[in-house]
Amino acid sequence: MLLINDEVSFLVHGKRYKFCKDSLGMFSNRNPFRIVIVWIITWHVFQKIILLLIILNSVALGMRNYLDPQNSTNWNKWIDYFDTYFTVAFCIECVIKFIGLGLIFGKEAYLKDPWNWLDLTLVIASILAKYVDAL
Repeated sequence: MLLINDEVSFLVHGKRYKFCKDSLGMFSNRNPFRIVIVWIITWHVFQKIILLLIILNSVALGMRNYLDPQNSTNWNKWIDYFDTYFTVAFCIECVIKFIGLGLIFGKEAYLKDPWNWLDLTLVIASILAKYVDAL
């Protein structure tokens, strides 16, 4: 991966990407950690893994027995167990995209994409649901 001299461009996987100069006010385009993160989030396999997780999570939610709100059946316990891992995976996805793309500033910032708004809303809702369930 190469960083192009204009300080906002990355040459990754044979393509040029423009992201903000500083991400979250602490990760510059020269930061090795951010360079690795940009490589990951622009990797086509990363996007396919996230899509697979979304599909698996959707299938699991569709297979849940909603007549068992206490999760007393083994099936619902199993689904609830994996739901925690899905939530963690989607949180990690959001955080690494915050670091790679930048949160607000820049043309390609995370919150400039409506799909990312939806993604972030669902992650926050999942975290809140886990918190409420824990009470």
